[in-house]
Amino acid sequence: MVTGGAGGMVVVGGAGGASGGASSRGTGATATDDPEVMVASFVAETEAGRGPALVTFHNDTEFTQSLWVGQAAFVELLPGTVAGPELAASAAVEVDTTTGKHSSFGCVVYHLAEYTGPQLLEPGKHYSMSVKYVANLGFVGTLTGAPADPFVAVRAEVHESKPSNSVRPSQVALEFGGARGSVARWSTYDDTPTNYLHIGPTGFSGKVSFTARTGSHYQTSSTAELAATPGYTIVIAEQPVKGATATLTLERQ
Repeated sequence: MVTGGAGGMVVVGGAGGASGGASSRGTGATATDDPEVMVASFVAETEAGRGPALVTFHNDTEFTQSLWVGQAAFVELLPGTVAGPELAASAAVEVDTTTGKHSSFGCVVYHLAEYTGPQLLEPGKHYSMSVKYVANLGFVGTLTGAPADPFVAVRAEVHESKPSNSVRPSQVALEFGGARGSVARWSTYDDTPTNYLHIGPTGFSGKVSFTARTGSHYQTSSTAELAATPGYTIVIAEQPVKGATATLTLERQ
Protein backbone atom coordinates (compact mmCIF):
# COMPACT_ATOMS: atom_id res chain seq x y z
CA MET A 1 0.00 0.00 0.00
CA VAL A 2 1.30 3.47 -0.89
CA THR A 3 -0.01 6.66 0.66
CA GLY A 4 1.14 10.26 0.71
CA GLY A 5 0.79 13.72 -0.73
CA ALA A 6 3.09 15.96 -2.72
CA GLY A 7 6.75 15.57 -1.94
CA GLY A 8 6.62 12.17 -0.32
CA MET A 9 5.15 8.71 0.02
CA VAL A 10 4.89 5.90 2.52
CA VAL A 11 5.51 2.39 1.25
CA VAL A 12 4.33 -0.48 3.45
CA GLY A 13 6.00 -3.83 2.92
CA GLY A 14 8.85 -2.75 0.64
CA ALA A 15 10.89 -0.01 -0.94
CA GLY A 16 9.38 2.66 -3.15
CA GLY A 17 10.14 5.64 -5.33
CA ALA A 18 9.93 9.33 -4.72
CA SER A 19 8.57 12.33 -6.52
CA GLY A 20 9.45 15.99 -6.76
CA GLY A 21 8.55 19.30 -8.34
CA ALA A 22 10.29 21.89 -10.49
CA SER A 23 14.03 22.16 -9.95
CA SER A 24 16.36 25.06 -9.31
CA ARG A 25 20.03 25.29 -10.34
CA GLY A 26 22.91 26.19 -8.05
CA THR A 27 26.57 27.03 -8.53
CA GLY A 28 27.85 23.57 -9.37
CA ALA A 29 28.98 21.61 -6.29
CA THR A 30 29.92 18.00 -6.99
CA ALA A 31 29.79 14.81 -4.92
CA THR A 32 33.50 15.15 -4.08
CA ASP A 33 32.73 18.44 -2.29
CA ASP A 34 30.20 16.86 0.06
CA PRO A 35 31.01 16.37 3.78
CA GLU A 36 31.86 12.91 5.05
CA VAL A 37 29.21 13.12 7.79
CA MET A 38 25.71 14.63 8.00
CA VAL A 39 23.26 14.64 10.92
CA ALA A 40 19.56 13.74 11.03
CA SER A 41 17.81 15.58 13.88
CA PHE A 42 14.30 14.57 14.92
CA VAL A 43 12.59 17.80 16.01
CA ALA A 44 9.25 17.44 17.83
CA GLU A 45 6.71 19.89 16.35
CA THR A 46 4.37 20.83 19.18
CA GLU A 47 3.46 24.40 18.19
CA ALA A 48 0.28 25.24 16.32
CA GLY A 49 1.11 26.00 12.71
CA ARG A 50 4.12 23.69 12.71
CA GLY A 51 2.76 20.41 14.08
CA PRO A 52 0.28 18.38 11.99
CA ALA A 53 -3.49 18.19 12.41
CA LEU A 54 -6.06 16.14 10.50
CA VAL A 55 -8.66 17.88 8.32
CA THR A 56 -11.79 16.38 6.73
CA PHE A 57 -13.62 18.25 3.94
CA HIS A 58 -17.41 18.33 3.64
CA ASN A 59 -18.53 19.68 0.26
CA ASP A 60 -21.88 21.15 1.20
CA THR A 61 -22.25 23.03 -2.09
CA GLU A 62 -24.14 22.05 -5.24
CA PHE A 63 -20.90 22.18 -7.24
CA THR A 64 -17.95 19.90 -7.85
CA GLN A 65 -15.52 21.50 -5.45
CA SER A 66 -11.85 21.39 -4.39
CA LEU A 67 -10.40 22.66 -1.13
CA TRP A 68 -6.91 23.52 0.04
CA VAL A 69 -6.22 24.02 3.76
CA GLY A 70 -2.53 24.53 4.41
CA GLN A 71 -0.85 21.48 2.87
CA ALA A 72 -4.06 19.42 2.76
CA ALA A 73 -5.59 19.12 -0.71
CA PHE A 74 -9.03 17.77 -1.62
CA VAL A 75 -9.59 17.68 -5.37
CA GLU A 76 -12.87 17.61 -7.29
CA LEU A 77 -15.34 16.39 -4.69
CA LEU A 78 -18.88 15.85 -5.92
CA PRO A 79 -21.69 17.79 -4.22
CA GLY A 80 -22.62 16.48 -0.79
CA THR A 81 -19.57 14.23 -0.41
CA VAL A 82 -16.90 14.00 2.29
CA ALA A 83 -13.14 13.37 1.91
CA GLY A 84 -10.24 12.94 4.26
CA PRO A 85 -8.79 13.18 6.71
CA GLU A 86 -5.61 14.77 5.32
CA LEU A 87 -2.63 16.16 7.24
CA ALA A 88 -2.18 19.92 7.44
CA ALA A 89 -0.35 22.51 9.52
CA SER A 90 -1.49 26.13 9.70
CA ALA A 91 -1.37 29.08 12.08
CA ALA A 92 -3.65 31.17 9.84
CA VAL A 93 -6.43 28.91 8.59
CA GLU A 94 -8.57 31.59 6.96
CA VAL A 95 -5.59 32.92 4.96
CA ASP A 96 -4.35 29.44 4.09
CA THR A 97 -7.71 28.17 2.82
CA THR A 98 -8.94 28.39 -0.78
CA THR A 99 -11.69 26.55 -2.61
CA GLY A 100 -12.08 25.77 -6.30
CA LYS A 101 -15.34 25.57 -8.25
CA HIS A 102 -15.14 23.14 -11.17
CA SER A 103 -17.10 23.34 -14.42
CA SER A 104 -16.67 22.30 -18.04
CA PHE A 105 -14.59 25.47 -18.50
CA GLY A 106 -12.06 24.55 -15.79
CA CYS A 107 -11.56 25.44 -12.14
CA VAL A 108 -11.93 28.91 -10.63
CA VAL A 109 -10.25 29.31 -7.23
CA TYR A 110 -11.75 31.56 -4.54
CA HIS A 111 -10.82 32.74 -1.09
CA LEU A 112 -13.58 32.22 1.44
CA ALA A 113 -16.05 35.09 1.63
CA GLU A 114 -16.68 34.25 5.28
CA TYR A 115 -14.94 31.95 7.72
CA THR A 116 -15.92 30.71 11.16
CA GLY A 117 -13.59 28.66 13.33
CA PRO A 118 -10.13 28.60 14.88
CA GLN A 119 -7.18 30.21 13.11
CA LEU A 120 -4.71 27.70 14.55
CA LEU A 121 -4.64 23.99 13.76
CA GLU A 122 -3.55 22.36 17.01
CA PRO A 123 -1.11 19.45 16.50
CA GLY A 124 -2.71 16.06 17.01
CA LYS A 125 -6.28 17.38 16.67
CA HIS A 126 -8.89 16.49 14.04
CA TYR A 127 -11.00 19.16 12.32
CA SER A 128 -13.93 19.17 9.93
CA MET A 129 -14.19 21.89 7.26
CA SER A 130 -17.61 22.50 5.73
CA VAL A 131 -17.92 24.74 2.66
CA LYS A 132 -21.26 26.14 1.52
CA TYR A 133 -22.22 28.57 -1.22
CA VAL A 134 -24.37 31.58 -0.31
CA ALA A 135 -25.91 33.61 -3.14
CA ASN A 136 -24.66 37.21 -3.41
CA LEU A 137 -21.93 36.42 -0.88
CA GLY A 138 -19.76 33.54 -2.04
CA PHE A 139 -18.22 30.50 -0.41
CA VAL A 140 -18.50 30.21 3.35
CA GLY A 141 -16.25 27.95 5.38
CA THR A 142 -16.81 26.56 8.88
CA LEU A 143 -14.11 24.68 10.78
CA THR A 144 -15.05 22.64 13.83
CA GLY A 145 -13.30 20.10 16.02
CA ALA A 146 -13.96 16.40 15.48
CA PRO A 147 -13.09 13.18 17.34
CA ALA A 148 -9.70 11.73 16.43
CA ASP A 149 -7.54 8.76 17.32
CA PRO A 150 -3.89 9.47 18.20
CA PHE A 151 -1.47 9.67 15.28
CA VAL A 152 2.18 10.41 14.50
CA ALA A 153 3.29 12.14 11.29
CA VAL A 154 6.77 13.03 10.01
CA ARG A 155 8.17 15.45 7.43
CA ALA A 156 11.68 16.24 6.20
CA GLU A 157 13.77 19.41 5.88
CA VAL A 158 17.15 19.39 4.10
CA HIS A 159 19.95 21.94 4.45
CA GLU A 160 22.77 21.30 2.00
CA SER A 161 25.64 23.73 2.55
CA LYS A 162 26.91 23.58 -1.04
CA PRO A 163 24.47 24.27 -3.90
CA SER A 164 24.45 21.86 -6.81
CA ASN A 165 23.76 22.22 -10.52
CA SER A 166 21.98 18.86 -10.50
CA VAL A 167 18.33 18.72 -11.53
CA ARG A 168 17.85 15.87 -9.08
CA PRO A 169 16.12 16.48 -5.74
CA SER A 170 17.52 15.67 -2.33
CA GLN A 171 15.93 12.48 -1.03
CA VAL A 172 15.28 11.39 2.55
CA ALA A 173 14.09 7.93 3.59
CA LEU A 174 12.89 6.79 7.02
CA GLU A 175 12.76 3.07 7.72
CA PHE A 176 10.32 2.34 10.54
CA GLY A 177 7.85 -0.23 11.76
CA GLY A 178 10.26 -3.07 12.53
CA ALA A 179 9.20 -6.34 10.90
CA ARG A 180 6.60 -4.56 8.74
CA GLY A 181 9.39 -3.11 6.64
CA SER A 182 7.75 0.30 6.18
CA VAL A 183 9.58 3.14 4.43
CA ALA A 184 8.61 6.83 4.23
CA ARG A 185 10.27 8.84 1.45
CA TRP A 186 10.48 12.55 0.72
CA SER A 187 11.94 14.53 -2.19
CA THR A 188 12.83 18.23 -2.02
CA TYR A 189 14.69 20.82 -4.07
CA ASP A 190 15.23 23.40 -1.30
CA ASP A 191 15.21 23.86 2.47
CA THR A 192 11.42 24.21 2.74
CA PRO A 193 9.84 21.48 4.92
CA THR A 194 8.05 18.79 2.93
CA ASN A 195 4.47 17.72 3.58
CA TYR A 196 3.80 15.46 6.55
CA LEU A 197 3.37 11.72 6.05
CA HIS A 198 1.38 9.52 8.40
CA ILE A 199 3.62 7.03 10.24
CA GLY A 200 1.21 5.35 12.65
CA PRO A 201 -0.77 5.72 15.87
CA THR A 202 2.12 5.40 18.35
CA GLY A 203 5.81 6.08 18.84
CA PHE A 204 8.28 4.35 16.55
CA SER A 205 11.91 3.43 16.02
CA GLY A 206 13.56 4.46 12.79
CA LYS A 207 16.68 4.66 10.66
CA VAL A 208 17.39 7.45 8.19
CA SER A 209 19.18 7.54 4.84
CA PHE A 210 19.80 10.61 2.70
CA THR A 211 20.85 11.23 -0.89
CA ALA A 212 22.20 14.69 -1.68
CA ARG A 213 21.45 16.48 -4.93
CA THR A 214 25.02 15.74 -6.03
CA GLY A 215 24.30 12.01 -5.71
CA SER A 216 26.24 11.39 -2.49
CA HIS A 217 24.48 8.79 -0.35
CA TYR A 218 24.45 8.79 3.45
CA GLN A 219 23.04 6.31 5.92
CA THR A 220 23.13 5.41 9.59
CA SER A 221 23.56 2.08 11.30
CA SER A 222 21.92 3.26 14.52
CA THR A 223 18.22 3.66 15.35
CA ALA A 224 16.29 6.54 16.89
CA GLU A 225 13.52 5.80 19.40
CA LEU A 226 10.69 8.33 19.16
CA ALA A 227 7.77 8.81 21.54
CA ALA A 228 4.18 9.34 20.40
CA THR A 229 4.35 13.05 19.59
CA PRO A 230 1.93 14.09 16.78
CA GLY A 231 4.62 15.59 14.57
CA TYR A 232 8.34 15.35 13.89
CA THR A 233 10.58 17.09 11.37
CA ILE A 234 13.70 15.21 10.29
CA VAL A 235 16.23 17.99 9.73
CA ILE A 236 19.21 16.94 7.58
CA ALA A 237 22.22 19.22 8.07
CA GLU A 238 25.91 19.21 8.91
CA GLN A 239 25.21 20.08 12.55
CA PRO A 240 22.53 18.77 14.96
CA VAL A 241 19.54 20.94 15.83
CA LYS A 242 19.66 22.25 19.38
CA GLY A 243 16.87 20.72 21.47
CA ALA A 244 16.17 17.87 19.04
CA THR A 245 14.45 14.82 20.53
CA ALA A 246 16.97 12.48 18.89
CA THR A 247 19.88 12.70 16.46
CA LEU A 248 21.48 10.18 14.11
CA THR A 249 24.90 10.42 12.46
CA LEU A 250 24.74 9.85 8.71
CA GLU A 251 27.95 8.55 7.16
CA ARG A 252 28.79 9.04 3.51
CA GLN A 253 28.90 5.71 1.67
